Amino acid sequence: LSVESFLRKVFTLLWDEHFCEWMKDESILSNSQNGFQHGFQSLNNPFILRYAIETALDARKPLYIVLPDLTNAFPSTNHSSL
Repeated sequence: LSVESFLRKVFTLLWDEHFCEWMKDESILSNSQNGFQHGFQSLNNPFILRYAIETALDARKPLYIVLPDLTNAFPSTNHSSL
């Protein structure tokens, strides 16, 4: 059982590395989707938003922001188990 678990972990890590590299090479994900990419942090996003707001204010141009509430996007998911 432990060998199976070990092999599963190794396979998952190799697959993840290969898949992430492929997405990077093919430009599948933009840099704005950075919360789960290697070398990025989701903490960058509030600073990016603040910069966009300040730039729009300085230029006296409107800035349209969408902040969707995804609370009920996946109602069948047991959120407490996550």
